[in-house]
Amino acid sequence: MKTLFSILSSLFFITCISWETNAQNTVLEAPADVVVSREFQFSFSALHDLSNKTFGQLVDTLAERTQIQTLDLVCANFCKMLPCIGYEGFVSNNPVPKPVSNIACDYFNQFYDTAQSDKKYVLDWGLDGYYLNAGNKVPSISIVDKRVLTQDKKASYGSILRIFKLIGTNNEVLLDTQSIWVVDCNYNPAITRALSCFDDIRVYLDPMCCTNISSDLILSGSGPYDCWDHYKVEARSWITNTVIDRDTLKPGVQLKTADLGKDFKFTVFDPITGNSCWGRGQVYDTIAPTILFPDTVKVGTEAWICRGRWQVPRPGIQGCDTNFTYKIRSLDGDVIGNESTGYVITNLALGFQTADIIITDAFGNVARKTVVLKVEDTTPATAVCVQRTAVSITGNQIPGGNSTKLFAESLDEGSFDNCQQKVWFKAIRMDELLGTTSGSNSNNTLICNGLNGDDDAALADNQVYFDDFTRFCCADVGRTIKVVLRVFDIDPGTGPIAPVTMRTPGSRFYGRYNDCLSEVLVQDKSVPKVVAPPDMVVSCAYPLDYTKLLDPNDTSFGRILNDTSSRQKVITRDKVCPQFCAKNLKTGYPGYVSSTQIPPPAPNKACNYFSAFFDSTQVERLYELEWGLDGYAVNACGNANPYITINDLRECGQGKIERIIGSGSYRAIQTIWVVDCDPFYIDSLHCNDSTYSDVIWPNGICNQSELIFDGSYRDLSPDVKELGKPIIVNNADDNCALISIQYVDSIIHIQADTTIKVFRKWIITDWCQYDSLIDPNFGRWTATQTIVANGCDGPEINPMKDTCGIAKIDSKFNFCVGHINLAADVQDICTEPVQLIWSYKIDLNNDGNGIYGGFDFQVGPLSKLQNQNGDTAKFSNNPFADNRKLPFSASGSYPIGTHKILWTLTDKFGNTSTKAFVFTITDCLKPNARCLTGVITVPLPHTGCITIWAKDLDQQSSDNCTTPDDLKFYFDGDPTKTSITICCKDFEMAKAHDELLVNVEMWVEDEGRNTDTCRRLITIQDNQDICPNVVANEDLNTENELFVSPNPNNGTLFINSIKSIDQINVINFTGTVYSSYKMDDHHALTIRDLPSGLYFIESIRDGKKLKSKKVIVFNE
Repeated sequence: MKTLFSILSSLFFITCISWETNAQNTVLEAPADVVVSREFQFSFSALHDLSNKTFGQLVDTLAERTQIQTLDLVCANFCKMLPCIGYEGFVSNNPVPKPVSNIACDYFNQFYDTAQSDKKYVLDWGLDGYYLNAGNKVPSISIVDKRVLTQDKKASYGSILRIFKLIGTNNEVLLDTQSIWVVDCNYNPAITRALSCFDDIRVYLDPMCCTNISSDLILSGSGPYDCWDHYKVEARSWITNTVIDRDTLKPGVQLKTADLGKDFKFTVFDPITGNSCWGRGQVYDTIAPTILFPDTVKVGTEAWICRGRWQVPRPGIQGCDTNFTYKIRSLDGDVIGNESTGYVITNLALGFQTADIIITDAFGNVARKTVVLKVEDTTPATAVCVQRTAVSITGNQIPGGNSTKLFAESLDEGSFDNCQQKVWFKAIRMDELLGTTSGSNSNNTLICNGLNGDDDAALADNQVYFDDFTRFCCADVGRTIKVVLRVFDIDPGTGPIAPVTMRTPGSRFYGRYNDCLSEVLVQDKSVPKVVAPPDMVVSCAYPLDYTKLLDPNDTSFGRILNDTSSRQKVITRDKVCPQFCAKNLKTGYPGYVSSTQIPPPAPNKACNYFSAFFDSTQVERLYELEWGLDGYAVNACGNANPYITINDLRECGQGKIERIIGSGSYRAIQTIWVVDCDPFYIDSLHCNDSTYSDVIWPNGICNQSELIFDGSYRDLSPDVKELGKPIIVNNADDNCALISIQYVDSIIHIQADTTIKVFRKWIITDWCQYDSLIDPNFGRWTATQTIVANGCDGPEINPMKDTCGIAKIDSKFNFCVGHINLAADVQDICTEPVQLIWSYKIDLNNDGNGIYGGFDFQVGPLSKLQNQNGDTAKFSNNPFADNRKLPFSASGSYPIGTHKILWTLTDKFGNTSTKAFVFTITDCLKPNARCLTGVITVPLPHTGCITIWAKDLDQQSSDNCTTPDDLKFYFDGDPTKTSITICCKDFEMAKAHDELLVNVEMWVEDEGRNTDTCRRLITIQDNQDICPNVVANEDLNTENELFVSPNPNNGTLFINSIKSIDQINVINFTGTVYSSYKMDDHHALTIRDLPSGLYFIESIRDGKKLKSKKVIVFNE
């Protein structure tokens, strides 16, 4: 019986055979060729239509093909070779397949009747074209018309090519061509073939300055000439013999202006017979150029005098050469200049005058044109503006409501007119033109709220026009505003001017003005007035937020407004306390001072609030305290652009904050005093009474008693409940306190060093009050706690180790080791930690067979103090330790297995403690299972059974500790299932015919019993029909009821079934279900976007798996 391993070599061959069997190529075939007479009528657009039957259609199934038929006459030329168009006529050697010209000739021989030469017959030419396996792609058609004209240009005959193109499913390009022959039945084979040309040929340029030289211009005689449309014409320079054709894309020879006056040799060739003739000729130009110039020209006056001046533009011509000379003549003015410098006519009187333009081209053709000059005073006044100026808004009458006015004539700097002694002025802001040149009738209120309107009472809304002045408001301050000065040479009157009178041709002021532009800097030269919010006093409990201090609109400490009419009272909601009245030397708070100032200073107000409101029974009660009104910063335009900076002079949250309000160089300061109403305090007369003190002392302090402990208490930390530490109460550790708690232990040994007494001095300091330079006793408190500890009976050892780690092969030992952290936590109240003496022993494999009293390795003894002094341990032979010389840690990489460690520690009094515990090194990392890749296909041998071993599916599985030879391989998690056997009965049970899909899971197990798995799909093929096919059950016959197309495909496939199917599973080559779908009521399904690969389409009905379909996807 063959194994899988013995037949893997056939895998690639079998897979490739399966691929070739299922592939389907795209096919394209054009319709049959057709011959028609020149009289056959057809629509040229029909040639582009795939479904038009005139010359055959292109269908997508063979069954739809029909016979191509034409209703046409027949003639003898169907059988004759027509060299002008390449038509073969009757081919005598009877080639296969039969040429379409032979078919046409047969029809002539069969049907032609000299008595009825115009009779038409139904002629069959072959079948329609077709295309197959194209998916959703459709062929395209391109047409090449190769027909030629007869010499009289009344008809055309020759071939028409229909070229069909299709992109296949594998992106290959398929092409096929149908030829349609149009035969001239009146063609006379006896036409003269010899050619005759004129000796002297004269060629003239046309008005487009070119000429097309065709054979009929050169040939002499009446002809008619055979293959006339195929004749070739050539022009060669008579001197250089160079071929000349100015546009080779056009038929014939194209000559242009560059060829004028030159001699040519013109030749006509017959490409069919090789006959030719030639003649000598020249190209001539006899057409006078057309002068391109207006009939009437408006001429304006000069800038300084009221006489017309016309700078004559160089005229243009329409002719065969751009080279020309010209002259200007005028009887009404003075002509100066020449063709090189240009002509100018001056001293033209107002009214209508004339001038003549005379042009001579390079070939002596002369043209003349008279131009009417309409001389008008079209030169408006010359506008000259002040380039830059400034205006200022002054006064503080109504903040934000002030404005200033600028008159138009203030912007003039010498404007003048050529004819008028006086000029007139209007002005408008550019931003009020609203994108126009003369003003807009639209509502115009965006600038200064429409301050410059309303200039047209007849219209609704607010219009702003050119006027005698323009205004600026506070919104303009700091900006440079562009102002248009309009200068008129006629009087526009006073007040605004409607735009229609200036911009409409023919209106009163149209063309009677000029503009210039001035830049106006708008300033606010008023002195800002800055008033800060009122000074105030707040307690440490009052919420103090920097963002609020910097926010001019926040009410917590008073706002900074730009309008004095909006000021409101500044009120804090805070407690009051006697500290409001007391002077504080450390913070500089003045407390209450004798003063007649109105309003009184903020500390005096605070002290008055204490006197008025304080209630000793409700010291935390909050009151609304009024300090004054909001601050402001204003100038003529209201907003003085105030800024706020903070100068925080507090220490420990207490003291002075300066809130500086500025505008430009002007400043005002608000002082905010922060006072600690409840400073941290400890009352020595009322120990642990929170009514008087802010601290609860630990045990033994208030009654001055000793705290005695026996040997069970080894930790004298303040965290021990029985000892304790000071506790801050009454929320005394607030924003105005900086409290530190420290202790210092003084230890003495009594009773033969087995008992110790600890004097623990607690020190509590409020650094916000304590200042040794002012008073070394103020702000600091101390108390002493006495602790007696009995029974120094040796250190207490608490071993520590970590959890399972990653094992690996150690190259030094050549076996697997795993790292572990081995340490001990030691407590001893009688000996300093550095004086404790350490040692440990290791019993490898915990077997009790070591040389050190049953232990294999020993390190120590050694204390940390001895190590610091340079001493070394007596024993240091643990080869697995990270540091084999120090006994303080046994951490290292140990072999896999269970081991034991014994810790030994001795204090300075000779008390020794030991502690042993067992630790295990485990390989925690699972192996890396790797199955054979690709599709695994196995043929069933003639025995009807085949055995597949799990080990045969292995493709270099590996493990961190176990060698590949020691790995175990089995199926489905059963260590005893190292192989599976597939026989004919398995085909029968699966209702499979010639192919059985087996989905297997290979398990890999290492020596640490860690496992990993991988899955693969194995195809067992019964290529020799060894096993019987099962067809009894109707549901099994899905080969012909489940249809998958196309196959292969590009990732999109269509599935349909004759019978109902509940579910479709798409299984990849690893045997994993890639996706699942439900069939719809029409037994159809479309699957899209499948990646490239091999899949099996599995159908399920009533919970049972039916036959699968193999599908190949190529998705580029």
